Amino acid sequence: MNFSQCKEHCIDLFVGRESLSGKSGHASPAGANKTLSQSLISEAGVTMYIPPSLTSLGVYSSPPPPPVVKDRLVIGEFLPGQITTVWINIMQQGLSDWIRVPVIVARGVQDGMVVGITAAVHGNELNGVPCIHQVMREIDVTSLKGTVVAVPCVNTPGYLAYQREFR
Repeated sequence: MNFSQCKEHCIDLFVGRESLSGKSGHASPAGANKTLSQSLISEAGVTMYIPPSLTSLGVYSSPPPPPVVKDRLVIGEFLPGQITTVWINIMQQGLSDWIRVPVIVARGVQDGMVVGITAAVHGNELNGVPCIHQVMREIDVTSLKGTVVAVPCVNTPGYLAYQREFR
């Protein structure tokens, strides 16, 4: 798999064609937790992270639902005891298309502090993206007190262009 294919796979996760949890908005299924070393491949001397494909694990018997898009992030709108993936509208481009960022919210069954984690602030710095997915995959929301809000790609235009700056 080359870089472009890897990036497309990550985008599939972000837009909801694939989900960290097996079903959009629910906790991870058994067997979906792979170690980070199992998710790394090397090609031509470059090591790339390959997120697990839940489709290949047989989790989906039909296509997943369309992605959830919101205009703002309100923690109270997310159900306790669940991990939910959404897109948040940030701003409109010149042709009225929305620039969106992917957000993963793990809301514990008990109220508490809110912790935020971000990655890909610079579009060419991708190390944090698989780290966020790994952390979110390992959260047990049934014992979590509070909420973890993760933004695996803050600079989506820079990420898609594989460049440091937002343009």
